[in-house]
Amino acid sequence: MSRDLPPLFPAPAASRDSSFTRRDFARIAFKYLGTIMSCSVLVSAVVVAGVLMLPPDYTAEAKVLVNTEQQGTPSFFSGVAAYRERNDADPVNRRMETEMELVEIAPISEEVVRTLNLSLDQVSRAPIDHLLAPVTRLMNWLSLLLLNKPPDPDATGLRATVAAMQKAIKVEPLKSKSADANSNIISISLRSPDAARAQQALGIVLTAYTQFDIRLNRQAGESALAIVDRELKTAEAALRNIEEQQRTFLNEHPSFADLATGATGSGAPKEESIIAQLKRREIDLELELSTLRQTYYDRAPRVRSLLGSLAEVKARIASEVGRGASDVVAFNAIKRDLDAAEKRTGELTSKRSQIALFLDMNERQSGNRVVIESPELPKDSGKKKKILIAAVGCLVGVLLGLGLAGFFQYNDHRLQTKNDVRHHLGIPMLAQLPQTSPRQVRALFGQESP
Repeated sequence: MSRDLPPLFPAPAASRDSSFTRRDFARIAFKYLGTIMSCSVLVSAVVVAGVLMLPPDYTAEAKVLVNTEQQGTPSFFSGVAAYRERNDADPVNRRMETEMELVEIAPISEEVVRTLNLSLDQVSRAPIDHLLAPVTRLMNWLSLLLLNKPPDPDATGLRATVAAMQKAIKVEPLKSKSADANSNIISISLRSPDAARAQQALGIVLTAYTQFDIRLNRQAGESALAIVDRELKTAEAALRNIEEQQRTFLNEHPSFADLATGATGSGAPKEESIIAQLKRREIDLELELSTLRQTYYDRAPRVRSLLGSLAEVKARIASEVGRGASDVVAFNAIKRDLDAAEKRTGELTSKRSQIALFLDMNERQSGNRVVIESPELPKDSGKKKKILIAAVGCLVGVLLGLGLAGFFQYNDHRLQTKNDVRHHLGIPMLAQLPQTSPRQVRALFGQESP
């Protein structure tokens, strides 16, 4: 039968000496002091170098009051076209959200970039973009030198500059101090590496933003004015054509002159006088026929001649009555077309005057956005923030060094102190050898003088 053998080095019972003390922490810190100092110096140097590479960061601020109750959409074609206006209005929150998004649109940022002729390096960007800029230039140079591949012009061109300007603009509403709802005042800020440029750029942003609705109304008004002018020319040409038709008709039918000018209340043309003469001639012939029939028979040559003349007069009367009716219908059609053309021309002329008046008023008004706090020259360049970042970087270096020291100590399984011998081996220590270098050990055992 096998029996259990006692351990060669029995483990001692746990004691307070096995706990990690401040003395152990100090010993480990002094043991790996070089590692801790190296990490601290290296990380601090990297952080300080990165902070020094960053350009100044100036922020210009301004406040704008948005009069949502004065916002409206002009109706340019009301009364002259099939146009239906909206009866419902957007909520105030949606309008304010639209106003804040409107400040950050690309056309306004592009106007700032073009006006100040800014490059990508003159616009505030994220710190990582500034730190990687030299690396990017080096990569582009190597790509051009080794691969003969030119750098992408859009990477540092107008589009990239406009995108960076959009990110440099920040818009937020001012919180209400008496309720949960926000006020109609929005705060606009713009970051830039140069203080004067930040103030100028924010001024251009405010001008473009406050004049944006005026610009849109001007474009819409000019487009509407061009459409009305085109339709007015067409209506005037149609009116002149109808007037020429009426003039030609009146030249051919002078008896309609009074009807054209409205001189007669009944509207009866002068052709009735010819019909009246023919009817009187008919009456005279009938009287003469009645007289002759008292003396002659109908077969008498004179009576037969008189009957023929009477038939011709009746046929002439019927022809004149039919022709007069056709002329009246034609004249009334021309008159109706002339009235419609005159009405259409008048409406378009009136609408053109209204649009021209609107455009004149639109250029003179200040809009529904009022700048209540103009941007001032910023003074803070972010130096305090950089100092804080550098201090935090130094602290991170120290912590990284301590972490590496703890990692190295955790992976070091050598017995280094009396407590380690007593704790892990359970035997007393006879003596302690001084720290000896490998060269000294070889000299000692090789009977050589150190």
